[in-house]
Amino acid sequence: MATLKTFSDDVIPEVLEEAARSDAWSDGPEIQVPDQPLVLFDMGCTGTTVTPDDSFQVRIPSGRYLVRSLDFEIEDHAAFRLDRLVPAERS
Repeated sequence: MATLKTFSDDVIPEVLEEAARSDAWSDGPEIQVPDQPLVLFDMGCTGTTVTPDDSFQVRIPSGRYLVRSLDFEIEDHAAFRLDRLVPAERS
């Protein structure tokens, strides 16, 4: 888990750069992505309460993807998870 002293919108680029270099990503499940937009939203929301104002859609090629996660801690009182999808290797 990476640790941040504080968090604000202006540190997001720094966090993403650190994440890209990190070897602390953990592998999660493989998912099948359909040929339709994915809806992304804060994991603190439930799927039934998400509105267009607190979500956005992305379109990626359909196929199997591995979910990889990296956890960040902000001091000792908050944390967040950054997830990314990487194409699953064919076996």
